[in-house]
Parts: sequence; structure tokens; C-alpha cells
Amino acid sequence: MRLLLLRHGEASFDASCDAARPLTTQGRLEVRSSLERYLALESRNGKSDAELTLCVSPLLRAQQTSEIVSAMLPSGFEARSCKEIDWLRPDTPIAECLSGIESLALDDAATVMLVAHNPLLSRLWSFLSDGEPFFHEIVTGQLVELDCEWLSQGCATVVFQS
Repeated sequence: MRLLLLRHGEASFDASCDAARPLTTQGRLEVRSSLERYLALESRNGKSDAELTLCVSPLLRAQQTSEIVSAMLPSGFEARSCKEIDWLRPDTPIAECLSGIESLALDDAATVMLVAHNPLLSRLWSFLSDGEPFFHEIVTGQLVELDCEWLSQGCATVVFQS
């Protein structure tokens, strides 16, 4: 499984609650820049024809990030969207997130993109690639691709990071 971890872009603090924080102009640029680099690499490697399962947190900034992803996908990509997934909230335990991914019942060749938040994404990256819960830090707008033979501690290889 190819697991893409995309942290939302920079978000404004000018909102009535955390869930309603929108992306800033800078945040939109961060996301576009990461996706442009990733998609250029995908094209060079001949992987541009793929089915992508897009799983998105219910928080506004992640929803807006997923809209950018959908708009930027090349014609060869077919996106299956799974919007507003509760197990992609910032404080979700890693085990619950892994169970959520497994519940998608995808084959081993699947590509899944999680559009979500920290600390969840940083903890997930660290756990899957190094077996440590707090080793890596995903910054706003960053995309990390992991090649996972299975979803278990220390079993993923980092293929790309923006």
C-alpha cells in the first residue's frame, strides 16, 4: 500500500472554533507546492495512472486542502473520496487510525491519501517508518509517501517527502 500523509496548509486563527479555521493564502500555496513536486515525480516514475482513495478530516482546513488535491490531480488519477472521517482528527490514537485505514478494505496495491493534522500525522509517520511515536514532524502543507507492506510498527519505507 502506498500511504500519502498530507498535512493541511497553514490555517488562520481567525475563526469561531478550531474546526472552522480556514486555510490562509500561504497555506494554499504550501499545499500546491508540495503536490506539484509530488505529481512531477509521479509522472517521471510512470505512476501517474493510479486510483487514489482520498480520506479527509472533517475540520475545515483539511476539507479545503482536499479540494486543492482534487483540483490538481492529473487526468490519469481516479480519486475515490472518503470525506469527513472522524478517525483523522488531530488527537486520534495511532491504533484507531490504523484500524480506520484497514477498514477501507483496500488491496495491497492501493494508494491512500490521508489529509489531516498534527500530532496525528507526525506520530503515524514516526510509528510506521521508525517504530517511534515522536520521531518525525510533518509541517503544514507537507506531503510524505510511505510504502507499507503492512500497517505495523516500523514496517514502512519513506519514498517521498516534500
